[in-house]
Amino acid sequence: MHIMESLRIALHCMRIGRLRTILTMLGIVLSVALVIALAALNDSLNSSIKHAFTSLTFHHVSPITAAEPGGNLPRDLDDSDVAALNSSRDPSIINYRSANSERTGRMRRGSRVYTGNVVASTADYLPIGGRTMASGSMFTDEQYRKEARVVVLGPSVVDALFGGNNGNAVGSTIILGRHTFTVIGVLDPAGNSDNIVLLPMTTARDLLYGSTHSISEIGILAPA
Repeated sequence: MHIMESLRIALHCMRIGRLRTILTMLGIVLSVALVIALAALNDSLNSSIKHAFTSLTFHHVSPITAAEPGGNLPRDLDDSDVAALNSSRDPSIINYRSANSERTGRMRRGSRVYTGNVVASTADYLPIGGRTMASGSMFTDEQYRKEARVVVLGPSVVDALFGGNNGNAVGSTIILGRHTFTVIGVLDPAGNSDNIVLLPMTTARDLLYGSTHSISEIGILAPA
């Protein structure tokens, strides 16, 4: 009985204040619609951002540093790991891959000497490392196969050996170890990794590394 009476009073009040009733209902409808629209927009933005980062997925495969109890002993990555990756390479999953070996080395041009990171890699280093060229070009697959004596320098190395002049650097030579290399390119700045000298892995093994064929890491880039 009380419910019916309350309902009649409510309906009576709504009839008396029709404008206020309409405005109240409109406010409720608009508020609910706005909340639903904002939630949908938030989900859409999150999905777009996740998709953008997923298309640029970059993974490093690093050496095993500790053995599981009862498992195999730790070991470095080597050419067999790269070969295994290539043999099962699916273009729909892996777009680029690079094998890198990094060491500290001294480089010289005339009386100028600089100590930086010597990175031996494959021709796919740029897309894998997210680097771009400021001047010149990256070494090619053919130069990699032919063990060409070419290097690509980071900006810090150009600053130290060529006074920061990229034009003077490209086409010039530097001494790395006991061997002369031609500078074919200069990388764009990228912060902490600007002190690198990049050269083909085949060349580094022939002239600098001797019989050591270990690999520091394998980089993998998924297709966009």
